[in-house]
Amino acid sequence: MKRIITTIILISISFPSLFSQSKEIKDVFEKYEKKKSVESVYVSPFLMGIAGGMTKNSQEKEWLSSIREIRILTITPSEHENNLALVQQLRTDMDEVINKYQFEKALKVKDGEDEIEMYVIKESKGVILFLNNSPDEFSVIAMFGDISEKILKSVMKGGVNFN
Repeated sequence: MKRIITTIILISISFPSLFSQSKEIKDVFEKYEKKKSVESVYVSPFLMGIAGGMTKNSQEKEWLSSIREIRILTITPSEHENNLALVQQLRTDMDEVINKYQFEKALKVKDGEDEIEMYVIKESKGVILFLNNSPDEFSVIAMFGDISEKILKSVMKGGVNFN
């Protein structure tokens, strides 16, 4: 499942969204990052810039320079009894943001009990959301940036490779 998430993250860097939801999504992340049983990852704009500077491939550089930051929250329901309620609470909070800002479900992958959903907004700037739900973990991945239509078209044609 983690391999699927990584693949989808790399591919999805090209999907357009909107900046106005950033603060509310970041607020949800900050609410859950403080909880003891939640794993969180934050990739800063500084590190994204370094990653973009390390590649020699112009398409990869353009992709990496389009994403300002990445945030990931993961809760493992089986670790603690209270985690199942925490997963439900996080899912509810994310559903509220998705509905409030009218994100569109762009992708849904179901593999056995594992399910990944990707949400976008039909605009050129902003946020891409992934929700990964499996018996082992629930993750929310948010990518913030300015994703051009050129990158989107390149991905749809399969024109970018990360080798």
